[in-house]
Amino acid sequence: MKTVGKFIIAGGVGFFVDFSLLNMMLWLEFGPITGRLISFSFAVMATFFINRKYTFNSIGNFFRQFQKYLLGSLLGVCINWIIYSLCLSYFLPSMSLIIASALAMIVNFIFYKFIVFKR
Repeated sequence: MKTVGKFIIAGGVGFFVDFSLLNMMLWLEFGPITGRLISFSFAVMATFFINRKYTFNSIGNFFRQFQKYLLGSLLGVCINWIIYSLCLSYFLPSMSLIIASALAMIVNFIFYKFIVFKR
């Protein structure tokens, strides 16, 4: 359970990075899509470093882990969007986001623990 808590903290930091940079990019008039691509990229990098060192305490091959982490993050985004889209038929957008994010977080945790940072 300790690892899950650390993973949730890392996700919170990632959300803060994503949210803050997106707003900065919007303020700089990058547009919502370009701004989100930039903010999401930095959020992925931030969570990779936190999860690698703090959550999973990994010392494996940095570049190989980062490649797998990117793949896992993209998988998580796809799952998030698919579930979000399906939930919109039954729930308000905010509840759909909560459900989609929670399920994607579970998939990401399993992927990172057993594929990216496996021991």
